[in-house]
Amino acid sequence: MRETTVAEFRKHTKECFDAVERGEVIRVYRRGHPVAEIVPLREKVPSWKEPIQRLTMTGFSLAEEILRDREDHGR
Repeated sequence: MRETTVAEFRKHTKECFDAVERGEVIRVYRRGHPVAEIVPLREKVPSWKEPIQRLTMTGFSLAEEILRDREDHGR
């Protein structure tokens, strides 16, 4: 983790962000106290693109069970 002051961060903003793009984390201090961490963004797949686990059941067909249930209840 790289550490810098606010003043140094202002002077070397481009270099700091280049380092973050390479995967480094930068902690920024003001008056000796940490005030921020600049971290690389994680590449996240949108939830609608994430693969899902298929629901499978062995032994019977869900469609057949629904039809059978409808027949049993007079629908």
